Amino acid sequence: MINRYKELANNCSAFACPICGTVALTLPFLSHDQAPGLLNMPLADFTAAQAVPLGRLSFNACEKCGFLWNAAFDPQLAEYNDLYENSSSHSLFYNTYFDEIVKDLLEREGLRGKQVVEIGCGQGDFLRRLVNWPGGGVIGYGFDPAYRGPESSENGNPRFFRAKWGGDSPGFKADAVICRHILEHLPSPLDFLNSLGPLLEENGRLFLETPSAEWILAQAAWWDFYHEHCSLFTAASIIRAVEQSGFCLKRLERRFSGQYWWLAAEKEPRCAGAATRFTALEPTWREKIQNLLGAYRTRGELIIWGAGAKGVTFANALDRERTLFKAVVDENPDKQGKHIPGSAHQIIAPETLPALGVAAIIVLNPIYIEEISSRVKGLGLKAEIVDLASLLAGLAAASA
Repeated sequence: MINRYKELANNCSAFACPICGTVALTLPFLSHDQAPGLLNMPLADFTAAQAVPLGRLSFNACEKCGFLWNAAFDPQLAEYNDLYENSSSHSLFYNTYFDEIVKDLLEREGLRGKQVVEIGCGQGDFLRRLVNWPGGGVIGYGFDPAYRGPESSENGNPRFFRAKWGGDSPGFKADAVICRHILEHLPSPLDFLNSLGPLLEENGRLFLETPSAEWILAQAAWWDFYHEHCSLFTAASIIRAVEQSGFCLKRLERRFSGQYWWLAAEKEPRCAGAATRFTALEPTWREKIQNLLGAYRTRGELIIWGAGAKGVTFANALDRERTLFKAVVDENPDKQGKHIPGSAHQIIAPETLPALGVAAIIVLNPIYIEEISSRVKGLGLKAEIVDLASLLAGLAAASA
């Protein structure tokens, strides 16, 4: 058994998750050495078909965000050109599905009369349907290195670029970008998502469709793991990816009988990299808060209002030795006289506050500020009410 553990350890590799950056010593959960680099590349010659370059599958899973990726992906085996053929427009079922998406975009998402870019448009089947929908008024542009048709229709709409999207401005701003089944082909999906910001108008919309990793795993559909799909998303990982890239999530839902994730997001600077900024600030937040509260502490006792989850977490994070906060106050009589878990601060009733010499009351949920302020005033206290969440949000915005 010890030798088996050593063997496993020797075969482990440390991989950083391309989405959240978590590094873990992991074993690939799926490996395969005979995977064609591109699957939708039908070849007329039997010998040539047998001789296509083969890639490797070495799929890893991030335990933090759930992202799945092929650590052995070879981008040189996944160069798309005009021989690539993956149109689904010959299927009646898929055409009906196309119609449902178009109606949703026009009627629910408000894309009537808007300027729309589809990246990874294939042969333009979906984009033409969107542009030509009666009363839609959409102006469309498509990007795809595998596109084989004319650059534009007779009336110039839609217009196609026979190229991979590289982040270079096409000379205009789009109201919306649609990316259907693109993210799963990209080894660096965050780089791609970040490149879309300059293309979009402020408050421009992003629409993504990509296979659901949850569905694949739940069905044990091992045939849905292949070389060109090097990035597979769970709900948590796709939300994290778009929010790190400067978009605010508006909708996330399952489509195509649960097989696909459909995501709608909006470009909003205030959301840009929120998770990343939080991670960057985390090493210093304790010190900043302690310095801030220390100034209040010189004036008298500090009290946390609320012995719920927020108050207990806050007290345990900053004051395990009970030297900063005198107690935690709570209106619930079933909590009063007891102690919070961990730091064991005593829970007291509001009526006991006047005798404690309280200088400041720390409130962690700003929604209760008005209620707490009224209660404190009714007790005849002159203690300062500190809306800590709003205060820190203001400091973070000022330093951004």
